[in-house]
Amino acid sequence: MDEKRIAVIGAGIMGISALRRLSENKKFLLTCFERNYDLGGLWLYTDQTDNDVYGRKINSAMYSNLQTNRPKQLMQLEGFPMDEDCPTFPTQRMF
Repeated sequence: MDEKRIAVIGAGIMGISALRRLSENKKFLLTCFERNYDLGGLWLYTDQTDNDVYGRKINSAMYSNLQTNRPKQLMQLEGFPMDEDCPTFPTQRMF
C-alpha cells in the first residue's frame, strides 16, 4: 500500500473539516498540529488574558458572551449537527 503522510496545521473549523475529508482516503496517514490545548480554533475560549497555559501570548478575539451572527445551520459540520435545543445563533458557552 502506498501511504501518504499528510499534516494539517490547526484544529479549528477548517482544520477539522480538512481532516474529515482527508480521512475518507484510507491511504492517507493524518497528523494534526494544534498549538492550543484543545480543538476549536477561534471558538476555543479561555478566561486567561495575557498568556496561555504554555506561556504563549493569547491572540484570540473570543470573549465570554460572544454570540455568532450566523445561524447554526451554516456553522455545523456535515455528520456533526448541532443539538436541536441549541439556539439558532449559538453563543460561546454552547461550545
